[in-house]
Amino acid sequence: MAASKHKRSPLSLYLTISGIFLACTFLVTMLDNHQSMSIGILPFFSGMVSVFWMTTSIRHHNDPPRYWIYILWALITLTIGNFVWLLLEMQYLHPSKRFLANLFWIFSYPLFLMSLIDRTQKSGFLLTDRQYRFNLSIYMVMAMAVSSHFLLQPFQSALDYPLYIHAIMYIYQFVDLGILFLGIILYYMVQAEKTEKTILFLVAGLLLQATADVMMVISYPEISNVAHVLWTIAPLLIGLTGLLSHEYLSGTWSKNKINQNAEYELYLPYASGILLNVLVMYSYDWKINVLSVALTVTYFLIVGRQFFIIRENKHILAQMEHLAFHDSLTGLRNRHSLITDLKRYISHKDERLALLMIDLDRFKYINDSLGHHVGDKVLIAVAEHIRLITGENERLYRLGGDEFVVVLRKGSEESAEIFANALLDLFAIEMTVAEKTMSLTPSIGISLFPKHSENAEDLLTKADVAMYEVKAKGKNDFLLFDTEMMTKMQRKMEIEKALKIALEKQQFHLVYQPKIDLKTNELNGVEALLRWNHPVLGMVSPMEFIPAAEETGMIIDIGEWVMQEACHQVKEWQSFGIPQLNVAVNVSVRQLEDENFIAMVKQIIGRTRIVPSCLELEITESIMQNTKVTTTLLHQLKELGVRTSIDDFGTGYSSLHVLQHLPIDALKIDQSFVKGLDESASSPMVKTIIELGLNLDLDIIAEGIETDFQLQFLKQNSCTLGQGYLLSKPLDRADFERYLKSFSFIH
Repeated sequence: MAASKHKRSPLSLYLTISGIFLACTFLVTMLDNHQSMSIGILPFFSGMVSVFWMTTSIRHHNDPPRYWIYILWALITLTIGNFVWLLLEMQYLHPSKRFLANLFWIFSYPLFLMSLIDRTQKSGFLLTDRQYRFNLSIYMVMAMAVSSHFLLQPFQSALDYPLYIHAIMYIYQFVDLGILFLGIILYYMVQAEKTEKTILFLVAGLLLQATADVMMVISYPEISNVAHVLWTIAPLLIGLTGLLSHEYLSGTWSKNKINQNAEYELYLPYASGILLNVLVMYSYDWKINVLSVALTVTYFLIVGRQFFIIRENKHILAQMEHLAFHDSLTGLRNRHSLITDLKRYISHKDERLALLMIDLDRFKYINDSLGHHVGDKVLIAVAEHIRLITGENERLYRLGGDEFVVVLRKGSEESAEIFANALLDLFAIEMTVAEKTMSLTPSIGISLFPKHSENAEDLLTKADVAMYEVKAKGKNDFLLFDTEMMTKMQRKMEIEKALKIALEKQQFHLVYQPKIDLKTNELNGVEALLRWNHPVLGMVSPMEFIPAAEETGMIIDIGEWVMQEACHQVKEWQSFGIPQLNVAVNVSVRQLEDENFIAMVKQIIGRTRIVPSCLELEITESIMQNTKVTTTLLHQLKELGVRTSIDDFGTGYSSLHVLQHLPIDALKIDQSFVKGLDESASSPMVKTIIELGLNLDLDIIAEGIETDFQLQFLKQNSCTLGQGYLLSKPLDRADFERYLKSFSFIH
């Protein structure tokens, strides 16, 4: 920790050394006698430092980028040139050897260019954005024009220089233009996050080097002190590229995003044109020259850029409008589009509409079990399927999730029913998606304009209400909206609202229905049943509030309270002389899906000190849809010692193959089968369930026993346990305690 505090960052190191060099440069500038030699020393030593930095970066990197190698060799060549120049200044070499320094300096530039080219190619960045291409063209036209008019032409007119001096100056300018070209590309690459932003140190260093070259051409044969300063700073910036890139790749350099839409990018091309205009006016001699040609080319480039931007903006607006009115997954029109279209249709006096709200049954199970990527493919396939039966007067929309809407223009109750039946027939065919064959069914709600509403949102709401009524009645069907459905929906909303405070206000209580051993007529246990007495709504049926609690997720807290209360009460009753009295508690699928369910059961057993085997959890058959999760969960309950039973057996999803491997203790015959027992019926289903359970060594519990014939039939067929109004209705705490005291046996 201490070491990291004292470790200098590369950037602070650069600023320190640059400050020293700059101070020395301007100090030495004031000393006439040794000025030339001192200024020659500084670029040499800055080159040595940058070579050291670059070498260190390469040595500490397992696989250094190739452009680092080019930079290193370019810096070495540049530093040798500076050393030769220093020897010339110190008069250790004859002035005729001056060309050697220029030779090394010129040779360093192709290496720098190769590093820039390699970096652009490695990133796979081509200037695919036309706006970038226009900007680059404008900048380069301006740079070439300025270079040609103010640097090359004046130098060319000086005929007293040797040919090789002219060649050197031309090489410097062409190479500098190449550096500018590639530097702009790298700048755009940084903006597009195609390369690390530390590459800008390389670009800045080379641009400073190019600027010093330009100053040299202007003032030749004299070289200004400022040029020497730039030649001193430039290698340091270049060397920092490797040092800071190493920090960047190791994660210590900040990787903040650069704003890709910097505001100045909008104005720079225009500023370039204005600058050229000023330069033309400043230098114009009433002849066509490089500047005037460049200004003309720049003008057309800017006009072309503007045409492109206008066209691109129109394209973006069209895309945004499409996204605003269409679903991104299926390409169908979305909810916003639906409401807009409905309002337009409704504005026509003679219009008649039928709106079909379609919701996929069990889609959540498919999405959760097979994954969201498969779920998305299912939605796309469903959209394509429904398209098959939509005509020119029918329009399909996706509202979101697994909800679709079809609007029938010139629609009526009859045409809506015909279309709904066609949908049911379409979904009756199995669908193959992602190499998986599956059966999907729709629940369809229908509303009509103007019969049910003249408002778009209200029309949609009423179709939604009708669709939920279909789901409540068993799914895979369609229903036309009626006012009674709205009354039910309002009642449901009232119940959901009241449920939020029912537990807190202690409005719930339990009743207990005895379970009788049909062989011995002895009390075996009780089933705890939840009741809700609301101060305004009165007694609310479990058939109403349990589904609402499951949908809202409140069943988790309510279920925990039921289990806690039932275990506590039965533990108290066991002291009445029935130590093995057990209690059965219904558990919903939503509770079982809660990741804290097993922990919650453990805590309740620990708090109430009930013997685990005296607690039985009744689980609906629907949990068996996901056999892997179900089996794991049941094994965990078995390890706790808790008994489990399959409730309402015979009405759901049970597979006999799966059933024989589940660690359950009992099967509970659904009361609909028991009610079907009468003297005229052979009742094969009840017999089959009893025989199946006995063969699997399970207890068989029959619920809903109301007649003596039913009781005797169950006894004769060896049913284990029974409950129902014939034996005892559900009892509250006080009544059950009286029942315990008076209970002896059932005749």
